[in-house]
Amino acid sequence: MDLTLHTLGIGRLWFGMGRDPKDGEPPAGLSYAMCLKAAIPGEPLARQSLAEFDRKPISEVISAANWQPVLEAVRLAPSATNSQPWFFAAEGDVLCAYCRQLGFLKAKILGRMNQIDMGIGLCHLVLSLEHAGKSVAGWNFQPRQAPAGYYSVASIQMTA
Repeated sequence: MDLTLHTLGIGRLWFGMGRDPKDGEPPAGLSYAMCLKAAIPGEPLARQSLAEFDRKPISEVISAANWQPVLEAVRLAPSATNSQPWFFAAEGDVLCAYCRQLGFLKAKILGRMNQIDMGIGLCHLVLSLEHAGKSVAGWNFQPRQAPAGYYSVASIQMTA
């Protein structure tokens, strides 16, 4: 929906912890994760250059220099409060995805959003890999030893 609205020239803004103001509660068995507001923009819809992004340096997103060009798309991916909770480490042709651990207060606010952010980051990763002529051969969700301050999310096996 987001990309379709973009192609129609409609601006979007994601709100985490969104809810339906009329009903107040989601249907039984479901919960609201976020909501999307849309409007006709009063300024350019898209950024004109990479300099307009307020993101972490690539060295804070991945530890392996040879993967940095591919992971630039992940670095630029949207995240709740622009937190960019992801970190990737390379082990040969395997990329290991990690998510930043949150303290108690931040976890109450961003815990669920970080899970969504990791999904967005991994989606950007897959698309970037495909653009670079690589593909995902497999996923492994078994926990791995994570860097300090992070927890393991997935490891992604690549093919050339």
